[in-house]
Amino acid sequence: MAIQPTLDVLFPNLNDIQFKIAHGANYYDVLSNTADDAHIHSVFEIYINVSGNVSFLHGSNVTPITNGDVVVSYPSDVHHCIYHTSCVHEHFCIWLIGDVVGNFLYSRGVRGRIRLNEDCKKKIITLATKLANTNNDNFVKTTCLFELISMLASENYEEDNSLEIQSLPDKLREILAYIDTAYLTITCSEDIAKRFYISQATLNRLFKNHVGISVGRLIEAKKLSHAERMLRGNASVTDACYGSGFNDCSRFIERFKNKFGATPLKYKQRLFNT
Repeated sequence: MAIQPTLDVLFPNLNDIQFKIAHGANYYDVLSNTADDAHIHSVFEIYINVSGNVSFLHGSNVTPITNGDVVVSYPSDVHHCIYHTSCVHEHFCIWLIGDVVGNFLYSRGVRGRIRLNEDCKKKIITLATKLANTNNDNFVKTTCLFELISMLASENYEEDNSLEIQSLPDKLREILAYIDTAYLTITCSEDIAKRFYISQATLNRLFKNHVGISVGRLIEAKKLSHAERMLRGNASVTDACYGSGFNDCSRFIERFKNKFGATPLKYKQRLFNT
């Protein structure tokens, strides 16, 4: 009698996984005044550092980044690379979507800066290099991608956490934590200066020296991130505007399009395929 085994379905949603990887190795001049703006994506991002004297803003934390360090950003997370000196900044960025990947990262709490041990750092750069090789077939790319992601949830973390949080002035640390919780009600940077009893010039200097973008840009990015999440939850454009702390719909639409590449209405239509 023939026996036919019953197979388990391991990846029921594997077909919905989409990804793109980019490799950059560009010289950055800190005197060029071309600072990177805060990033917000509708997809997951895995940033892998290869070289460069940089830190990363994620949420209200600023953390130093070294060779082999990884930063995982979820959809709508505000994140930003901070340059300390002129340098060659070499890195990989992987953007991806898919329920299998998303559920894996969410369930294991893989988010923010990941500092692996030295062996894993070398391996993750090797995997990213292999993943970026256009000559590899889809099977090789898929296995590399899943191995790379699984490493982020491993227990092979660096034990030395002395660099876990960038050394920041206490006042700035308080301000970043406040912005992270109160951005919806902050109308301008002057509100923060008054609340923390510092001058506008001091506030601007703190952000220029340690955060790399202006306080106004950071607050706006967090508001736009909130609006994107509201639209994803099927809120109307008007509700997303006022619910995320904007008081001018025309400006909201302009700033949203500048950040996401589409007006809020077009963006929502794409989300719901209408």
